[in-house]
Amino acid sequence: MKRKIIFHGGPTNSGKTYSALQCLRQAKRGMYYGPLRLLAAEVFDELNLAGIACNLYTGQEKKHVRNATHHGAATRDGTEDLQKPLDVVVIDEVQMLGDPDRGASWTRAVLGLDCPEIHVCGGMEAAALVGSIAESCGDDFEMRTYERFLPLLHHQQYEFPQSLQLQPSQGQGSPTSSAVTAHRFCCVSQRLVSRY
Repeated sequence: MKRKIIFHGGPTNSGKTYSALQCLRQAKRGMYYGPLRLLAAEVFDELNLAGIACNLYTGQEKKHVRNATHHGAATRDGTEDLQKPLDVVVIDEVQMLGDPDRGASWTRAVLGLDCPEIHVCGGMEAAALVGSIAESCGDDFEMRTYERFLPLLHHQQYEFPQSLQLQPSQGQGSPTSSAVTAHRFCCVSQRLVSRY
């Protein structure tokens, strides 16, 4: 089967996954693959609320919905459905192809799908690799790029509230463990904020 791989590329909060999911909603049969149980569960909930019967497959749970036409899966856990006929598949966070520990799951999903329309979503750093895979497989490749809806704001200096600063515990010379934890958090956060 000749497949069409549509790459949705851009930064976080740019609408790439949302656009791909709109195509999934319109399909007769489809699947969402994501790296986290939470993402798969979110798609499962959204599709079922929209009246699109959807199953859920994760390492923690499997939820089967009667007459399901769609599936939401954490990438490692939905591979048994690679052999089922699907019209549209969305593979989220496709840049995980390059991950030394989990990349095999994304590779298996991209290469193993016998589906005419595959939407892959991720950072632009994965575009060349996905394009190369499409070319090697004889698939059509389409690139869609997105820009962030709102700019990220970086604060050079952030003042933490007095309540989070390291204070000695009452009547004792040493701070409480919660104060130490809060102080460590503040120190790390200040370093991270100043770095960016």
